[in-house]
Amino acid sequence: MMTSGRSALSLLALLATSSCRVIPAAAPWRYSLEVTRLNNGMNVLFDGVHHPETADFKLNFGPGYVRMLDGTDALVLRCCVNVTGCSTTDNPDVITFVKRSREPLDLARLQQQFERNSFDKVILRPEGLEEQCGVQDPRITVDPSTKTYWLSYVAFGGSSPNSCNEVKTKFATSKTPEIASSWQRVARTGDSGFDEKSTALLIRSQPPHYQFTGTGTVRSWQSQDLLHWTQPEVLLQGRPDSFDPGYVEAGAPPALLADGNYLVTYDTVLNNVSPIIGPCKEGVCGGWAAGWAVLNGSNPRQVIQRGMEPLFVPVMPWEQGPVRGSDWAWTQLPAVGSTNGLQHIGNDTFLAWGCGSDAVVEAWVLRVSKWAGSSTVHESPTTDQLVE
Repeated sequence: MMTSGRSALSLLALLATSSCRVIPAAAPWRYSLEVTRLNNGMNVLFDGVHHPETADFKLNFGPGYVRMLDGTDALVLRCCVNVTGCSTTDNPDVITFVKRSREPLDLARLQQQFERNSFDKVILRPEGLEEQCGVQDPRITVDPSTKTYWLSYVAFGGSSPNSCNEVKTKFATSKTPEIASSWQRVARTGDSGFDEKSTALLIRSQPPHYQFTGTGTVRSWQSQDLLHWTQPEVLLQGRPDSFDPGYVEAGAPPALLADGNYLVTYDTVLNNVSPIIGPCKEGVCGGWAAGWAVLNGSNPRQVIQRGMEPLFVPVMPWEQGPVRGSDWAWTQLPAVGSTNGLQHIGNDTFLAWGCGSDAVVEAWVLRVSKWAGSSTVHESPTTDQLVE
């Protein structure tokens, strides 16, 4: 689904505001993130089970975000028709494209502002054995210079009929993204590993362009033409003494900050604890969660700061579904992740698009603050990690 500064990180329904302390600044700049759930914590969208008026599909998750060239906000969603048997040849994942109305953004009415995720919104279906079990985990961005939309997705399938045991990243492009027939799969090449599972793309005004790829470890790659990818370097990996000790997975395409650096997200498994045991047991929390980092705007392959606390952890009923039972027992696994989209809404403030339990879409507001290192910094006791 996924080095010294401090972050003031607020997790609604999880963390209370801490008393402040003064910490000497040790580096030129540092960032803090404040996280807020929408609608007093009820931040669920596209719930096809409880609110079928929002979607024809029972499972709607893994959202990617793009601002279209005409200014329209849109999501690409990973969907399965039925609750049971998702990501199989009988119930493969498909990808849909849904747009928000052009009226001013209203966070209290966000679901109502989006189109219904109906069957006719499908833009990509499985083709061939490599995709027979699903097209998954979409991330989307646009190249303004060519007016081309680039969709990365995970092909899930195998080398023989009905086999679901192989994954790889593929791409498709379109100039009219809401029209399914306009999407064309793209042949790409690169050094070994360039097409591993999960890829976020950064298209720059001038090459090189960058992609961030991988599960377990996220690596960065560069390209002059978006088709041939070379020179892999480790970008993010597990940190033994942190919440993300073993597994990280590429998240959203980098989002530009006001100072020219980039905010990125990634998925992780909390404390390397299998999600099956549930989010927390005897003080140890597990399940899928999300982290964050800031990349150097001049060299996006360099991490200049990385959070020491997760952005989101599975604490709500729809995020703990299978272990909480009740109305959410039908969801797939204890998780909050697939943070595959960051939507800029002003002043270094973003909507982070993710999902709960691989079943419903979620959205949070992220507010990024930048602190000057030339003076002391007033912060809460939570910390983050800064790469000197």
